[in-house]
Amino acid sequence: MSRDRYPGAQPFTEAQSSIFFGRQKATAELYQLIRQESLVVLYAKSGLGKSSLINAGIIPLARKEKVFRPVPIRFLAFTGKEKTPVETTRERVKMGANAKPSFLSQLIEEDNSLWRILKEQQLSKDKKEGLLLIFDQFEELFTYPAEAQLHFRRQLAEALYSPVPQRYWDILDLYGPEKTPLKAEQLAALQESPEIRILVSIRQDRMHLLGNLSDYLPTISKHWYELKALNKTSAQLAIVAPAKATGDFNCPPFEYDAKALETMLDFLSGNGRESIESTQLQIVCNAIEQRVAKRGIETVDKEVIGSLSEIIENYYSEKIATIDDSEQQLAARCLIEEGLIFEEEERRLSLYEGQILQSYDILPETLRALVDSHLLRAEPSLRGGYTYELSHDTLVAPILKAKAERLEADRLVQEARERERQARILAEERRKRIRSHWVAIGTSLLALIASAMASWALYQQNETQKALNAYEEARRQRLSLEVEALFESAKIYQDAGYPEDALYVLDFIEQIDTSSHIQERILSLKKNRPFY
Repeated sequence: MSRDRYPGAQPFTEAQSSIFFGRQKATAELYQLIRQESLVVLYAKSGLGKSSLINAGIIPLARKEKVFRPVPIRFLAFTGKEKTPVETTRERVKMGANAKPSFLSQLIEEDNSLWRILKEQQLSKDKKEGLLLIFDQFEELFTYPAEAQLHFRRQLAEALYSPVPQRYWDILDLYGPEKTPLKAEQLAALQESPEIRILVSIRQDRMHLLGNLSDYLPTISKHWYELKALNKTSAQLAIVAPAKATGDFNCPPFEYDAKALETMLDFLSGNGRESIESTQLQIVCNAIEQRVAKRGIETVDKEVIGSLSEIIENYYSEKIATIDDSEQQLAARCLIEEGLIFEEEERRLSLYEGQILQSYDILPETLRALVDSHLLRAEPSLRGGYTYELSHDTLVAPILKAKAERLEADRLVQEARERERQARILAEERRKRIRSHWVAIGTSLLALIASAMASWALYQQNETQKALNAYEEARRQRLSLEVEALFESAKIYQDAGYPEDALYVLDFIEQIDTSSHIQERILSLKKNRPFY
């Protein structure tokens, strides 16, 4: 599998020791101090490369020298599920070793102490190779309960300072000098102190915690080695040498021309005003390596490196983009841009994981992804668990720029949405006005139609009334003629001597014409003429 020549923000591994340049002096000095002293503390500011120095410098050199077998140990921060620091140390020491039970079991059959494990390994080896216990990120120890810390420093002190623990001498005293179960050579081997070296790596701002161990480890604050930032010469070697390395890398060897190299060093050192930080150097070089691999070029010039500040800026955006879920991506940005930076002073802040999970709607797997991408660093909390912070100060400025761009984009989106909302309101009001206009027109038309219909109805009513009046007049005239004819018939019947028929006709007239003058006329005839 092809690999990068520059690891970016993540620490170098032991497998990358062949491309670990710029720290040869620090590696030699620290290893010499380890050879001389039983307990050494390595400290530095966060991000200067302590883990890289251990992984790609000290451990490979120890394996090459074969004086001490390196045993890297990490406790991890306490959450309640981890093994105790002593248990973790015992397991790591046993790992890869083939120590068999020795004569010590004749004295004490069961002893799980760290001293016993180290002594068994010493006794089982033909070559007297010592052990180098390397505690990286040692600040994690102080997240464990007080009793676990006490147990650890007691065990470590016994292994480091006691050639033979008193409990073994007490057992031998019970036997007496003549009945001892040990042979002379075994007794001599028992008293031979194991070759143990301890390297403790801790952040500079956590060094004060080492004072808590001084009751059992009095030399914990005696031999310190400070890892400093790269100078210009070391930085140049860290840039140039990996590019020339041969092997299974993402691209063939390449080189930097003088102007490109000068530009990079000026950028990384702030034009010579600042020391060069390893993390920033590796991020820049890794980005340039990807361009080299993509373009297939052999020489890096100023055109290839482009804007170095943009490389740092893009590193943040590229890592955020690897989060597939858009909601979690936004949650990650809000956490980093608003929760982990004090913008007014452009300083990194730390937040406890419980607060992060509760306040930023971020999932634990997203938080782990941010750590795996080396945007965030998980630091053990003294209360247990982890606190999280940006992996490096280098990222603060580009992240604040990304935040400003995000907020500006959000503002533009909000403005666009507000304009759209206002446009919808105006459109709705326009539709309402149009509807009101047409309703008014419709109402007017309906009123006009109703008026016309009313007029037409009135006209029709008048015409009908006229017709009815004419009809009624004609009917009255016809009735009048018929009534007069009937009166004449009544007179004829009366004059002819048929009074009953005349009376019948008058009764008929009375029924068909009820007008008052006809009724009076009939009454007058009946009085003046006898009809019987």
